Amino acid sequence: SKKKEEERKRKKRESIKFPCNSGVIRTGNEEVIITDIRLYNRDGNESYIINSDEQMTVRVKYACMKKTLVDFRLGIFRDDNVHVYGFSSLACDGKAYEISGSGEFSFGFPCLTLLKGKYLLDIGIRDSEGNALDIMSGVKEFIVSDSTKGTYGLVQLNCKIECE
Repeated sequence: SKKKEEERKRKKRESIKFPCNSGVIRTGNEEVIITDIRLYNRDGNESYIINSDEQMTVRVKYACMKKTLVDFRLGIFRDDNVHVYGFSSLACDGKAYEISGSGEFSFGFPCLTLLKGKYLLDIGIRDSEGNALDIMSGVKEFIVSDSTKGTYGLVQLNCKIECE
């Protein structure tokens, strides 16, 4: 029956979903489901403590129920809820990605310019029209260790002093 088929699909979606802590807010219609999120340091090791000025990669696995054109999104917030950074593949790169089945995408930061502190990640997948497929707010916490540059604030900027 139609009701049993819907229940079977719901149970399958629940079985592959990335497990969330109680503070995570998750929304979306679940046509695409995020199944795993991990952070990696410059050596390619999974790590949630990253040094300022070093490489960080966020890898996200997903399962897609049907072929879909999507926009991959990432947000970084400081632990006091200050929005530090946001990225959308559609808005920033002008590119939506066609996905189907299971796969993985990543966000790479060749030189992380955040300063010492605790940060939270938002990861989202929207369709090309902007509809939420799977969005997870505050899903991963990571720490940026102290920078040796003697700077303070949110980000490290290239700054040169000249005196004549």
